[in-house]
Amino acid sequence: MKLTFLGGAGTVTGSRYLLEDNQFKILIDCGLFEGPKSLRIKNWEDFPVSPSSLTAVVLTHAHPDHSGYLPCLVKQGFKGPIYCTGGTRDLCHILLKDAARLMEEEADFYNRHDLSKHKPALPLYTLDDVENCLPHFRSKHFNTGFSIGGLQFEFFRSGHILGSAHIRASGQGKSISFVSDLGRSHNSIMNPPELLTNSDFLVLESTYGDKVHSRSDPRIDLQLNIIECLSKGGSLLLPSYSVGRAQQILYTLYLLKKNREIPRLPIFMDSPMASDISYLYCAYRKDHSMDEQVCAALFDDVYFASTHLESKKISEHCEPKIVIASDSCASSGRVLHHIKKMVPDERNTILFTGHQPAGTRGATMVNNAAFVKIHGEYVKIAAKVLKLDSFSAHADADELCDWLELSGVQPRHVFITHGESHETHALKERFTREFGWSCSIPKFNQTVVLEEQFKEEENLGIHH
Repeated sequence: MKLTFLGGAGTVTGSRYLLEDNQFKILIDCGLFEGPKSLRIKNWEDFPVSPSSLTAVVLTHAHPDHSGYLPCLVKQGFKGPIYCTGGTRDLCHILLKDAARLMEEEADFYNRHDLSKHKPALPLYTLDDVENCLPHFRSKHFNTGFSIGGLQFEFFRSGHILGSAHIRASGQGKSISFVSDLGRSHNSIMNPPELLTNSDFLVLESTYGDKVHSRSDPRIDLQLNIIECLSKGGSLLLPSYSVGRAQQILYTLYLLKKNREIPRLPIFMDSPMASDISYLYCAYRKDHSMDEQVCAALFDDVYFASTHLESKKISEHCEPKIVIASDSCASSGRVLHHIKKMVPDERNTILFTGHQPAGTRGATMVNNAAFVKIHGEYVKIAAKVLKLDSFSAHADADELCDWLELSGVQPRHVFITHGESHETHALKERFTREFGWSCSIPKFNQTVVLEEQFKEEENLGIHH
């Protein structure tokens, strides 16, 4: 059994792990690279392995840094099945279409305003590319094994978003588990992650490998910021993933409205897919803790912007308001137009509620930058810019270690991925100190042979 790290190595994005078993090649996750241009440019490169040679793809969850490259993979010749849970399949069908629409909108905007050095600016993929990708999806139940080639796979709930899973693969007397974006045991809407089943090898995310989240109540955090912003006559913008984080924010706003802890004001969800996602939360009740009545109530008094024109009208709305718009790192999409409109006004608040990887526009803003570059021009930041950790859907370092200790696993070796350098090294030192585990931090394109004492191959680009 052989493992190659085609993404998620040295960075918190682009998760892609190639697992090989004799003649079978299985890709675990197929994510987009997000963040600085040096990473995003990888999305335009040919895939390092011939997509037609891949047997299958297995997905942990639907967030774009784990699934967003799939239309490109199919466009480049992948013909196999994409295995995931039902929730992940249904979310991917919505998210990939939405991503294509936003890419097409953005390319059109750059072309109309002559803002790109590429003539013309093109989307990474189109709606047609997504439609060609969707028939490849095959859903599997949690806690039920299925075979790919000579390997047995199984999904276990990870508590991150709807359908999210950690994956165990076994065969040839060996086993390996992939843990990407582990959820928290006390998330306000998601059920806690299932414990890990013992495996010989473990590929483990380190998004918050050196951090501990605030234990403050996200409801109180949001309430205080809303009240302060309204006292200045301003509006609140929350850049957010459209799945998971957005629903957690809506749930918190629902509680605040229900308990009359904030005044009534317009709430806008700038997402073409938000109403579709609401039905999924009602359909996948076992994935979260909200009952059917609460699921429906989340969207009361919320205005949805499906079209580009409706999105523009939100920006033109002058009264105090709350706007939730993707994406969470302010890398692309409609949120950029809202930032451009709102950030010069000192009455407004831009409230980030998730991890901001180095090099992203969000990281620049929360690190007290004076200006932010949007659509080729620098915009002065006068608004209040904050980041709250209490909304995070990622386990922090303590929560991750507690979960591993409760699981009682004793892997032969742990590969620490999906983190920046300081995060991966901090987690490696902690695992070695507290658990006595053998750990390493893979490099991009590194291949390892999974034997009892695994051996490293050359660190080079592979072409199978």
